[in-house]
Amino acid sequence: MAHSDDPPVVAAQTLDAWRDFREVMEISLPTIVAMASHTVMGFIDTIMLAHYGTNELAAVGAAGVMSFVVGAFIFGTASCTSTFVSQCMGRGEPQECARYTWQGIWFGMGAQALVVPLIVWPDAVFALFDLEAAVSGPAGQYFGLRMAHMAGTAGYAALSSFFQGISRPGIPMWVAIISNLFNAGADWALIFGKLGFPAMGIGGAAWATVAASYLQVLLLLAAFLSGPMHERFRTRSCAGPDLRRFWRLMAIGAPAGLNFMLDVASWAVFTNALIGPLGRNVLAANTATGQITSLSFMPAVGVNKGITVLVGQYIGRRDFAAAKRLAYLGLKLAMAYMAVMGLLFLLFPGPLMGMFVPQRAAAASRVEILDIGRKMLIFAAVYQAFDAIWIVMMGALRGAGDTRFPAVVCVGLAWGFLLPLGYLLTYRLGWGYVGAWTASAVHTAVAGLVLLWRFASGGWRKIDIFKGAASS
Repeated sequence: MAHSDDPPVVAAQTLDAWRDFREVMEISLPTIVAMASHTVMGFIDTIMLAHYGTNELAAVGAAGVMSFVVGAFIFGTASCTSTFVSQCMGRGEPQECARYTWQGIWFGMGAQALVVPLIVWPDAVFALFDLEAAVSGPAGQYFGLRMAHMAGTAGYAALSSFFQGISRPGIPMWVAIISNLFNAGADWALIFGKLGFPAMGIGGAAWATVAASYLQVLLLLAAFLSGPMHERFRTRSCAGPDLRRFWRLMAIGAPAGLNFMLDVASWAVFTNALIGPLGRNVLAANTATGQITSLSFMPAVGVNKGITVLVGQYIGRRDFAAAKRLAYLGLKLAMAYMAVMGLLFLLFPGPLMGMFVPQRAAAASRVEILDIGRKMLIFAAVYQAFDAIWIVMMGALRGAGDTRFPAVVCVGLAWGFLLPLGYLLTYRLGWGYVGAWTASAVHTAVAGLVLLWRFASGGWRKIDIFKGAASS
């Protein structure tokens, strides 16, 4: 009788573990590289604007999160294309993959039409917040320009989800790298007035982002419509709207998009209503902290997308045990990475924040921004492991089509817990930005643990996305 520690059994277990690790990384690593590319470009954008001025750094933080609010619903909804593509691949129905992808693209075109008022009247958005006039003006300019690429946001989400879902994540990875290199060059030229362009400051940063967004879509669309893709998936034969599949995508995607939007919206309120009134130096430090922490959570978002695909593919094959096993492996990898990043935040807060201190700011402002940012990074370090749980479990549940329960939980916690607690600690108890970041850390831990419980409960096994059931 063989025992679990017998050499053949141990060797087989090691081989299985290595196979699982390789499968997770083959899907996730190119996506991580693509997400890291986007993160680095956002990092560079912020550094360039930090050197341009304190007002611009504060404004891009306020406007960036507001543009992310709008884009979050569009991106989150269209990203659920990966749920359908991956499950269709698992079911052996490749032509269905292209049909659902086109519905995501059509969704983006409609969404772009709906945000035209935000392009025309962007200042009305920032009139709702108590921001300094020197910040709200540039913020409105940046926000209005960024709204012009919402169709590009959905197109990128749907097309990159297609390639990830068919296990070809390298294509969107290279597209992201090319587009973000273009974005970096365009930022340099348009922000500072190089290569014959006028110096446009924060407006130049927005125009560079819009142009890079549509470049991504054009490159991905060219690959999607190429001969090999059309031969296998019939990508050119199903470009029209398909209401039945469109509403199936909306049944799964809309809760995910609404969840993403309202979660980001809560962060926008956190930034503009809790942090903003504390002064532009606090807001500038908050912007810098957000960019630094993105170096930690954005690779975890890459794992999130990889796990969405793998869970979807194995559910399509009706292999629930493999779906669960790979989801937990992705969780362990993300937690290990983010824990290491949290340690770096604790050990080197000064050098990290020093990259974002505006050189044109007065000496007293530079010292204050650096001091505030160091303290914010300590709070960020505390919740890194819980953030990994939140991110990866959200991806695993999305791969199964379980989007309504996470939406209810995350929206409820953001608006019913994070913001009230943040207001209480920040203003009623007088803790200032320390109170706001304390609330953020507690909220992240609670949300992560609830989503972990949901996945462990196994309720997602009962969901059939092709019958329109979005949650059990």
